[in-house]
Amino acid sequence: MNEAYIPAIITASVALLAAVGAQYLSHHFNNQRENKKRQDEIYQEFIYPFVSDVLFFYETSTAFREDHIDQKVDVNKLLNNISEKVSYGNMRLLSSYYEINKMNYYADYRGWSKESNTLVFLFWYLDYVIEILQQKNPKKDSMYKNIIRTQKLYAIWYLVADEIGYPLSIEFMKYDFYLYENFLPEIEIKVLRDLVNSNRVNYRQRRFNFLKMVIREFERKEENDHSYPGLQELKEHIERNKIIASN
Repeated sequence: MNEAYIPAIITASVALLAAVGAQYLSHHFNNQRENKKRQDEIYQEFIYPFVSDVLFFYETSTAFREDHIDQKVDVNKLLNNISEKVSYGNMRLLSSYYEINKMNYYADYRGWSKESNTLVFLFWYLDYVIEILQQKNPKKDSMYKNIIRTQKLYAIWYLVADEIGYPLSIEFMKYDFYLYENFLPEIEIKVLRDLVNSNRVNYRQRRFNFLKMVIREFERKEENDHSYPGLQELKEHIERNKIIASN
C-alpha cells in the first residue's frame, strides 16, 4: 500500500467510527426518551387512577374493625375501569383478566372462582405497578412499601381462599397484622409469584407447605387459646387433603 494513502485512510476510518458512534448514541437516547415517555404514560393512565383503590379494596375487605369502615371499594367497578386501560399492562394481566371474564360464561362448580381470580388479577396488577415504580426509585416512600406489603397479602389471601373458600378467607385475613412483623418481610416475592402462578393440582403440596408456615405464625401469636376464624378449618382442610396432594 502506498504510504501516502495511510493518513487519508485513518482519517476516513475515524470519521466513519464517529458517525456510527453518533448514530448509536442518538438511537440510544431516543430509546431512553421513548421508554421514559411510555413509563410516564403508564403511570398516568394505568397506575395513578387505580392503585389506591386496589390497596383500599384489600384494607376495607379484611378490616378487623368493620365499624371503622364508612365505604368499601366496588371491586366490579374497579375491575371494569382497569380493564378499559389494560392495554397499558402486560400479558400476565391480560391473561388474569381473561380468567375473571371466563366465569361469566362457564358454570362455577368449585365456587367463588371469580372472586379468587380477582385476587390473582390484583396481585399481578400490583406486581406490574412495582415494576413501573422501580424506575422512579421510590424505595423510601411509605406508599411504595404499602404496595409491596399488600401484594404479598393478596397472594396469601388467594392461596387461603383457594383452599377454604372466599368468605372464610376474608375472616382469616382480618388477623393479617400478625404477619407484619416477621413473616411478610422475610417472604421473597418470587416465592409468592411461583405459588400464585403454579398449577393448583401439580403444586398443591408446595402450597400446603407454605400455608402451614402461615398457620404456625398465627399459632405463635395465639393467646389464651383464642381460635382465629378459618385457622382450624384451614388446618383440617390441609390434613384431609395432604395424602391427595402428596400423590
